[in-house]
Parts: sequence; structure tokens; C-alpha cells
Amino acid sequence: MIVAPVLLATVAVVLALSVRVLVRFASAADLFDLAASIERGGESPDTDYLADFAKRNGVDRASEDCGDAFTRSRVTVSLAMVEAAAETAAAEAARQIALRSIEERLRCDPLDGNAWLRYAIMESRGEGRRLARVLDDLSMSYKTAPSEGWIVEPRLAFATELVLSGVAAFEMDYLDDLKRFAAFEPGNRVADAFVETSRPVRARLRAIIDKLPDERKRWIIAQIDALGVDYWEQ
Repeated sequence: MIVAPVLLATVAVVLALSVRVLVRFASAADLFDLAASIERGGESPDTDYLADFAKRNGVDRASEDCGDAFTRSRVTVSLAMVEAAAETAAAEAARQIALRSIEERLRCDPLDGNAWLRYAIMESRGEGRRLARVLDDLSMSYKTAPSEGWIVEPRLAFATELVLSGVAAFEMDYLDDLKRFAAFEPGNRVADAFVETSRPVRARLRAIIDKLPDERKRWIIAQIDALGVDYWEQ
């Protein structure tokens, strides 16, 4: 019978793939654990620890592995390296590692809007940054992740920096993010953002809040007033 050999061959392939996945997971267990800790908001290790970890776990070297958890974890750890190395001699080396990790992630998943955002941020931190490249990367983030709240919020923070520096090429996308933020994020977070941001951004946010349903609008304004800021002050 043909069925039995085919079945055995199928089982063998499945087992081989399962073993491969298990081996890969075991070899990257430390990477997954550290990335998970960072993503949960745990205290990020210092520069020396992260540099040593990167060497021991291959984060500082190129990889062809397109496993979803693997590429995500490499990006998370490499970004932590950048933050830990800020304003030190290791800053540029850490940024280059992060850029490569993000490039690998995007090669494997070009629809990852968060990766496009992180790539834009890393590009913007380089000496002699190419603004057109930064804006292209940011545009890809808008296209691939138009409404995910966990991406919208950090994207707003980065885009606001660009807007306040005089860059206006992506105003409509920026306003769309502001609208989503005002409409769907908890009202107290919208109020906090209004209070903490500059007057030009307040003006944009005020115009959006004014068009929200009355109950939500009143609640947000009350929260802003409670924080000691006059919502109506121009």
C-alpha cells in the first residue's frame, strides 16, 4: 500500500520540523526571556551587561532566522541596548546593531508597523540623518499599522518631535493618529497628553476633542482642568 509509506514520510517530516523548532527555541531561550522581561516593563540591564549578552547570544551579529519570536526579541534587546548606551561611546555601535536587527525583522515581516516606526526613530538619531528616509519609514508605519493603539502612542510621540521641528510633510497622517488617540485611549491619558504637550499640538488636539461625543468631551476637559490647565486657553 502507498498510504503507509506516505504517512510515515509525513510523520518523519513533522517530527524533524518539531525538533528543529525545539532546538531553536532552546538555543534562544535566554534571548526570549530577556526580551519578555523588557517588554513587561522590567528594569533594563546596564550597557555592559547588554553588550556581553549580545555577544553571547548573537544579537550583535547578522542572522537569517525569520522566526517571529526570534526577530521580535532581537529587536527588543537591541533597542534596549540603544537606550542603555545613550550619550556614551557605545551609542553609535548600539544604534547600528538595532538598525540591523530591525532590517532583519522587516525582511521577514515587511508589514510590521512597529518595526517601521522603530527604524524611523533609529534613522533619525544618526549623524547627518536623511529626513526623506526617516519620513519614508514613518509613512510605512502609518500604512502597515494605522490603528493599533500600542503603536499609535509611541508614533505620536516621535511624530510630535518632527512636527515641532518644522516638518509638516505627514500632517494628515499625524492628525489621524491624534484623532484615534483622542477617541479611543482612556480619557485620563488624553488629558495628560494635552497638559504635557506644547501649544501648537494642544491646538490640534483641542480641535479634535471639540468634535468628540459630548459626554467624552466633557470628561476629558474636566480631567484637564483638574490637572491645573485651562482647556480653553489659546
